[in-house]
Amino acid sequence: MKKRVIVLVIVGISALAVFVGLRGRKPVKINLLLVSLDTARPDHLGCYGYEEIETPVLDGIAEEGLVFTDALTSAPI
Repeated sequence: MKKRVIVLVIVGISALAVFVGLRGRKPVKINLLLVSLDTARPDHLGCYGYEEIETPVLDGIAEEGLVFTDALTSAPI
């Protein structure tokens, strides 16, 4: 119970700090594109280093953003 109260206090203080820090600033626009491929093998995509195939669109997106090399799921169904 004591740990839960401490965690809630820390979260509350953090949220307040973020709110106060962002007051008066212009909102930042963030572009987010999530590409999720279910049956593609990463070792057969150009953005993961496979040179025997051309995937220019996917490689271009990967070049300008983030590429995750490891992803986990709690219910892979």
